[in-house]
Amino acid sequence: MRLELKALQRRIRVTSVYVTHDQAEAMVLSDRVIVMNAGHIEQEGAPRDIYEHPKTQFVMDFIGQVNYIDGKVVEVGGDTVMVRPAGGEGAPLTCTRLPNSRSGEEVLLCVRPQDMQLHREEPSGRPNVWMCTVKSVAYLGERIDYELTYGKHVLKVSAPSSLRLEPGDSVYVELPPQGIKIWER
Repeated sequence: MRLELKALQRRIRVTSVYVTHDQAEAMVLSDRVIVMNAGHIEQEGAPRDIYEHPKTQFVMDFIGQVNYIDGKVVEVGGDTVMVRPAGGEGAPLTCTRLPNSRSGEEVLLCVRPQDMQLHREEPSGRPNVWMCTVKSVAYLGERIDYELTYGKHVLKVSAPSSLRLEPGDSVYVELPPQGIKIWER
């Protein structure tokens, strides 16, 4: 029905205001999306822009699933920062830096399940690779949603259904720097 409604809207050339709590519906039907929180506009823009470049943590969380990793900036250089996960657990992650990033700053890293890649063998020469254990598997036809553990961290990762892992398997997860959104605490 979403596609039919969009086709009808375009065919009769009518401007519409559509109010919904269904994020997928909003993304499919809209040329412009307004995300509201407690009666205030959090962000307005094209669906792709809202999804790929959220301006607030609320928008990021509201539009799609997100993994959160608390951390501390341990090194600032060039266009990137190194962030050590909270509790000193795990290898530091290279992230695209914020303009005013500084060493010692507490941050929140956000990465979407589909922005991570899984590998059976450790990829060489790539940053941000953690060896994880598969906690759970949810087969969804065209994709499989995995829940992975890395120390105390739990990550949700979406992968093609051609990659078949079972609970207890070890797997390498790659968190590409461009897929990690960093927020100041």
